[in-house]
Amino acid sequence: MRSGRPELQNLAPDDVFPKSPDGEPGMRVYSINEPHSTIWGTPGETTWAWQLDVNPDGSTRLFTWVR
Repeated sequence: MRSGRPELQNLAPDDVFPKSPDGEPGMRVYSINEPHSTIWGTPGETTWAWQLDVNPDGSTRLFTWVR
């Protein structure tokens, strides 16, 4: 079961992820490979990527890149 804000649970490419709780527009979603990776950014400016890798002990490691 997912927790958090219901309106953010089904993001897809071209959706805009809000910058703040008041809904101010933020970064556009470029790709989602749920639950492994997400790439979003602002066209021509910043790209932000997250990747989750499961370790052999069952823990999860988060990698993030900003360009």
